[in-house]
Amino acid sequence: MERTLLACYAHPDDESYGAGGAIAKYAAEGVRCYIVTATSGEVGLDHRSEGETELGDHRIEELACAAETLGAEPPVILGFPDGGVEGHIEDVAARYLATFEELRPDVVLTFDKTGVTGHADHLAIHRAVTDAFQQWDARGSRLFYSLLPRAQFSKLARLLEDAGIASAFENFPEWDGSPVPPDGSYGPRVTPDDWITTTLEVDGVKKRDAIRCHHSQLGPEAAFVAMPDDMAALAFGTEYYMLAAGSSSGTEADLFGSD
Repeated sequence: MERTLLACYAHPDDESYGAGGAIAKYAAEGVRCYIVTATSGEVGLDHRSEGETELGDHRIEELACAAETLGAEPPVILGFPDGGVEGHIEDVAARYLATFEELRPDVVLTFDKTGVTGHADHLAIHRAVTDAFQQWDARGSRLFYSLLPRAQFSKLARLLEDAGIASAFENFPEWDGSPVPPDGSYGPRVTPDDWITTTLEVDGVKKRDAIRCHHSQLGPEAAFVAMPDDMAALAFGTEYYMLAAGSSSGTEADLFGSD
């Protein structure tokens, strides 16, 4: 029976940073992998030259590049306003619920409750996807949150230091349980280790290559993406997840587990 994975995120590039390794791993194993992104990221950073196409249109092209790199199906953009997902959260949840009912994914991936950076759209997608999954007749499917625990940042910081590349990754504080302000002022936080239910070994080179597709978002501070293959394999070769709904059987090292 064909297996299906669905990655649900807010902006083009969220999928590559959050779950690019999982998408590449399972696509290579014959799983149908889909990316459904709420916005086109039209108000994001723009490190391109002046006079190019509208940023949102360009980022849709970047997302298509990332999906192809990871082996996923052509991505779907829901078209909600970048920076304004919270104002449409019921509609977003309804769209994701309809997607669940159409595709019947075995595994759904999205943000954890911190939204990684506290971005309002990330927090809204966490809520919308979680609500949609709870409304859906999941029939054995699983919902996972992608995590960035201390181990992930420490490994990346160490590799960059060894390569002589400056990095602030080691200095991010851990989430302390306080409410996350939805204005982006929260900044990146590491998630507690006890949230981790699944540690997944993935193709770090493909994950890095997918991140590279999002070049409009990569400024001088993203020199780490230029790392050679052997370093990328180590830096991006492990992803961490929290099982939020569904059976935990066999999920310690496999999102699809065993039933």
